[in-house]
Amino acid sequence: MRGFLLLGAFSVVGCMPVTGGQACTEEARAALNIRVVQAIGGGPICDAVVLAREGSFEEQLIAGAGSDCVYSGVYERAGTYTVEAIKSGFETGRVEGVVVGRDECHVIPESRTLELRAYRGGDGGSGN
Repeated sequence: MRGFLLLGAFSVVGCMPVTGGQACTEEARAALNIRVVQAIGGGPICDAVVLAREGSFEEQLIAGAGSDCVYSGVYERAGTYTVEAIKSGFETGRVEGVVVGRDECHVIPESRTLELRAYRGGDGGSGN
């Protein structure tokens, strides 16, 4: 019985790496969480292409389910990013210099909202 309890304790600790005295989880955290909205009205745009770039690195962020349409990605990768949102009928939205740090265990996620302006003469569509 004593050996079983000891083995169980090692199993739990094995799931949470200890770094500098802090127990870390094994979840992967998105470094970037980007909302894309219409500049006029603020409605969410759920079908944009959202790209994060740092030097030669590039990743397309994925929109989560739900009405807020948050695009997430660049899991567990600290750095300084340029983020672009592209959608037909809208000007490309861009934010530069998004700094993602990290602590002993994970990245420290950064959230931003990008507003896309419809081209003149159009409403940009419904956005959904």
